[in-house]
Amino acid sequence: MTVDIYFGSFCYAPFIKRIKQSPCKRFVSVERINSMAKKKDRDYATGKPVDFSEPEEKVRQDTEKWLINELGYHPDQIDIEYKIRIGSSSPRVDIAVFKTRDVEKRNQHTDVLGLIEIKHASMEKAEEQLCSYMAASTGCEWGIAATPEARQFYRKAKEDRIERISAIPVAGLSL
Repeated sequence: MTVDIYFGSFCYAPFIKRIKQSPCKRFVSVERINSMAKKKDRDYATGKPVDFSEPEEKVRQDTEKWLINELGYHPDQIDIEYKIRIGSSSPRVDIAVFKTRDVEKRNQHTDVLGLIEIKHASMEKAEEQLCSYMAASTGCEWGIAATPEARQFYRKAKEDRIERISAIPVAGLSL
């Protein structure tokens, strides 16, 4: 049984076993956490303010929940609206997943594990942007282009070619 624990201001951690002694102030259900985050307009992984009226936001929140609860990535490994330097511009990728949990060590060339680009309607546009972001982030191993209907997975192959794959690895494993 998975128990989600609320540590305070929007820091979540899934645990597999029931914890008898915990530094947590209280236990709350997943539904309650989700409703609290929605009411306070906070991101699931980071606790940063977000605009839930945006159509892409539900997809981002669902994707973050999937990364954390299903694949085992830690919320501290995830950032939203992360700037990727491409030439003289700095566009923002919707979700960045890092190898480390240390915010001070984050670097787009050495610490980015995966990038996720979300579009409300156009998978082609999501794929196009994702590929340019992955090319600019030399250490990036995988990427996801997502819409409300589907997720498509990519990896960096030899000579920085980007190719489709069937899935991304769970936390702690590589492609």
